[in-house]
Amino acid sequence: MGADIHLYLEVHGDDGWQAVAPLQYENDDPDFPVPYMDSPYTRRDYVLFAALSGVRDEDATRDDWPLFEVCDDEVFPDGTSPQLRELWTWFVDSGIPAHSASMATLAELQGVDWTFLSDPSYRSGPVTAGEVGGRPIVIAGDEGADGALAEWQRLLNHMATLGPPQSVRAVWWFDN
Repeated sequence: MGADIHLYLEVHGDDGWQAVAPLQYENDDPDFPVPYMDSPYTRRDYVLFAALSGVRDEDATRDDWPLFEVCDDEVFPDGTSPQLRELWTWFVDSGIPAHSASMATLAELQGVDWTFLSDPSYRSGPVTAGEVGGRPIVIAGDEGADGALAEWQRLLNHMATLGPPQSVRAVWWFDN
């Protein structure tokens, strides 16, 4: 079983932190609407997951990982937007094993040298690459490492278009 990231963006304004994407509902069953929100980052990259939150880092790759404070399982960071809190609550109430929630402003993310994402030494071992449900997957090995860095950089560049670095942040959690 794999781990997936759920990463969403927020901007800070007069009303506090608000999600960039709208919270929507799938209504296949009108008695059980499923909330969802479009995510700007869906790649399954265990090197990035280890760096962000220590997820899938069984080998304790680096002493300074995770880079950001991580909440206990089934705890969500305070001060997040109502939309993301509702989405998180749905995950937990539905029994989906949501864990390792965290967040960082664009300024904090820009303060990290992300070039390790393309360093093959972090990607030794067997390679699993391809797509599952339309999601690109690179679990290990150096195959696709440059793509991981490029996709993460695209996300940071997109965040920079949303406002000042202290007023834009990513909020994420994982499930498996």
